[in-house]
Parts: sequence; structure tokens; C-alpha cells
Amino acid sequence: MANTTSVTGTDGVVPVQSTGARWQLWALINIFTGGVGAGKYVPNVGDFVLDTATFLYYIVTAVDATTLLSTLTAMPTPASEQTLTNTDTLVGVGPGTMTNTFRIYIDKSVTPYALCVDQRLRIGGTATTKCQIVLGSLLDGTGKVVSGVYDQTGALVTQSIPLELASMSNGQNYSIKTVPVCYTKTDLVNGEYVTIVFYSDSGQVVCKAQLLVEETAFIRSSDLSTKYITGITLKSAFLSDSDPTMLKLPLNITLDSLNLYGVVHYNNGDKLELPVDGTKFEIFGLKNFLNTQVGQKIKLVLKYNLASTEVNYVSQAVAGSQDRFITQKYSAQTENIDGSYSCKLFGFPVWVDATNGYTMRYYLFNLDRQVYYNVTPYVTISSSGSAFKGTAYGVNQELSVSVNLQKVNGLYKNVNFTETLSIILQRQGSDHSNTVWEIGFDPSQSPLYGVNNFAKTTFVNQNLMTADITCGETDINSWLERIYYRTEPLYDPSKETKAPIPNMFGIILPSGAELDFPITQWNSSLTLTEAFPDSSTMFIKFFTRTTTTDILYGMSALPCAQQN
Repeated sequence: MANTTSVTGTDGVVPVQSTGARWQLWALINIFTGGVGAGKYVPNVGDFVLDTATFLYYIVTAVDATTLLSTLTAMPTPASEQTLTNTDTLVGVGPGTMTNTFRIYIDKSVTPYALCVDQRLRIGGTATTKCQIVLGSLLDGTGKVVSGVYDQTGALVTQSIPLELASMSNGQNYSIKTVPVCYTKTDLVNGEYVTIVFYSDSGQVVCKAQLLVEETAFIRSSDLSTKYITGITLKSAFLSDSDPTMLKLPLNITLDSLNLYGVVHYNNGDKLELPVDGTKFEIFGLKNFLNTQVGQKIKLVLKYNLASTEVNYVSQAVAGSQDRFITQKYSAQTENIDGSYSCKLFGFPVWVDATNGYTMRYYLFNLDRQVYYNVTPYVTISSSGSAFKGTAYGVNQELSVSVNLQKVNGLYKNVNFTETLSIILQRQGSDHSNTVWEIGFDPSQSPLYGVNNFAKTTFVNQNLMTADITCGETDINSWLERIYYRTEPLYDPSKETKAPIPNMFGIILPSGAELDFPITQWNSSLTLTEAFPDSSTMFIKFFTRTTTTDILYGMSALPCAQQN
């Protein structure tokens, strides 16, 4: 060792520089890095350096003659590790024998019983095509083949199980095979051994292995990416914050409006949401629940029906049935009335033209009576209903329509409000000779709304029109019964016998603006600041005006019949 430079460390000591010495392995803590010089060395190019803290190796690729600082480059990992792939790990044979760890899983919740061979057991060879599972000894001839493939009627097709190519991460596999799910009618005992025998396509024995029987409803698939169901939960806007197994139901909400979803949970963290509509998810206990008494509690059961291909940890089965399912217990309790969820859809036909006939327009009111919405863009046909036909004259159309309240206003919970209407289109909107349409807002309603109803309009100019909305009535009570009460406006049965009598009404102009009038002007010639085209529809809002706010009740509609 020799000092060949005047470079010193921060402590004034010159580091030792190795010149012309043999190759060496240095500890990183002994290499000069520009700090103190005492006890520090400057290696040669090509020397190795070991970081004793991380056990990583470096090679010295350069030494600056001016500063004596070394350039260290991390050593690459050994080639034997660097080239090892996931496929090598899955297919390669580890140290020792693994035969005593192989399992065969039997699921007795189905008939015939389902058998799934441990997917770690793989067999190579393009000529290896099938296998049999044998109970008993192959040496003394007492072995019995218990595996089989059955048809839809339960008849045995063959006792030899065709093998499948194993799933590989790179998608390339030509000879590594696994055993698919097969079936047996033999009642295998948990913990006993069976033997699996592999055959070539010409019938020669290729390989044998022992399998330990394990009884479970957990059926493995030959695809190692299969997800397993670990449980189910209920998703609803009305689940209690303090008890996630309890539904808090407003007193006045209809059960069809709950918009319930079931959630399937998987072992890898994935989730699947499906509607509780009686197909995959069902809920028991709500059907006969009368949601009319505050504090009333009931027990519920959420059920998920498993497909034959779904695997899980928690399924149940009925003895003698092949149906498998998962259940979860819940409860429901009735809460105080929430007027914002007690809703009413007012739907009316609107004339378009002779080709298209009518379309529907919908307004939503609720028992809070603070706001109303034109919800026409959000209304959908319920799964049990049929679409409105705008040119179907003389027939009764039963419309089951719904609207998701959260889409109307984000302050709502995720609730679907559903309502049924009966619509009868009597004639085209341009024909004012008699009733053009009738509406039933209640299944037992009689008479229907709309019989011979017209708003008689008189055109003055494009910005001025007068209207008569009496529909021939001569007293206000008869008029309110015909135009207001036949739309079945909302009321609170705990406080009211019917909807309150309004003291105002408002006419919705074609532009969307509104002209308000005292209810006492119901039989006056109303001056309107916009013209309603002949055969158009005039919408009339009913409400009570106080010194501080407007209390909203409902909406009516009259076809316009221009008189001049």
C-alpha cells in the first residue's frame, strides 16, 4: 500500500490507496467516500465491494485520480435466479416427494357427489389423456374405480376422466395436464386414501399417485385464477349506521322503492353487486310486512343462489336437492314518517302529431310539499310493465313506471319510486269533439280523470291569450273535485282525511315560466302572457301560499282547445 496523492479526508488524514496490488474484496464501510480519511482505503478498478448491511455486492468501475472517489456499480443477480419464471416455479419439482400432500375434495351437497383433484397434481406427456380414481388396493385386486362422468339424467357415461391442459401464465402449454372436476356415487370417507391412475390414449398406465379424501363444499376449479365466495351482504340506503344488519324503513315508504342490492364478496377482495329481484338474490320476510306502525320489527333472510360453477366457503344445501345457496340474517324496523320519500308521480299524455300520437310527461311531488320536479327524463318502465304506446287508441294501457330519486336530487338516498297508471287514449289531440284521454291514478278509481276536460283558449296575439279552465263546472267544489282531487294528490293519513284545499293555482307556460292565480279566479277568464298552441297541454299546479312559503299539493293537465 502506498500514498500517491495529497488528497486528505475531512479529518486531515490521507486515505490509503492500493496501487498494483492483487484483486480484493472490500467492505463498503472501509472505502473512502470523501469523509474522514483515517482507516479508509481507495480500491482498484475491478475490485468487489460488499455492503454488509444489505448483503449487496458492487464492482469498482472507475477511480477518480483527483478526488480518489470510487464509482460503484451494483452486481447483477445470478443468471440461474434471474431467468426463473412463475411457470418454472409451478411446473418444476421441488425437493423431496409431495405425494402425501395431495388432496381430493368431495362435495356431498350435490348428487352425484362432486370430486375435485388437488390442482397441484399435474401430469406431463402429450400421450397421457385420461385417468381413473380407485378406492382400495391395486396390488391384491380389491381396487374399485369410483370416478365417473354422468349425463344430465344421472346415467354413467364413462369411468375414465378426460384430462385438461393446465392453465399457464404465459398461455403456452402443450403437454402439462390436470384433472377436471368429476363425480362419484360412492360415499368416500373423510381422511381415507384413494389412488389416481393416469393412462395413455392407448390404455397403458403412465403414473399413479395417492390422494387423501377431504369432505368439503369448497369445490376447486382447474383454472387457478378462480375466485371463491366468502360471504354476502345487503346494500341499501336504509341500512342502520350503528347496526349494518338492520334496515331502518320510513313509515310511509313503499317496499318496492327500497332498491335493494346484494353484494357477493370474494377471497381476493373483489365484490359483485346484483339486484335483489328473486333471481340470484332473494330476501325473505318483506313480502307480508305491513310498514304502518312505528317501531315494528321483523326478521329477514338474504339468500344468494349459487350457480353450479361458483365455488365458495359458506354454502348450504337442502337434503335431496342439488340447489346450493348462501344466506345471511337481517332485520327491519319501521321509523317515523319521512315526507320526502312519500312521493307521487303525476303523469299526463301530451299530443305530438298524427304520426307519433302522444308522449308522456311526468311531475314528482312529495309529502314535504316544499318542491316539485319535472322528472320526465328520469322515468323508466318497470321490469314488470310495458312501454307507453302513443297511438294505441281505445285500449287501457297499464303503465308501471319508476324513477330513481337520487337521480332527481342528489340529497335523496338511492331509492326507486314506482307508480302504476292506467291510460286510455280516446282520440287524437286535434279532435276536440269529446274526451281525448282518461287517466286512472288508482286501480279502483271511478270516474277517471280527464273525462271531457278542456282548457278553452282564445288567441289574442303571440304574447297574449285568454283561457277558460272551468270545464263547464259552475261551483268551485265540483271543479276542485274534477280537476284537482281526481289526480289523487298526496295527504298524510295520520293527520288528514284528504289533500288540503289549495288557495292558489299556477299555470305552467310553454316557456316553463309560471303564472299564479288565487283559487277564487278558477272561473274567471285568465289572461296569459304566452300563447298555448291548439291541441297542446296546459299544466296546472295546485298549492297554498302563506306569508313565508308555498305548500305544494299536486299537478293537473288540460288539453287546449283553441276557440278562434
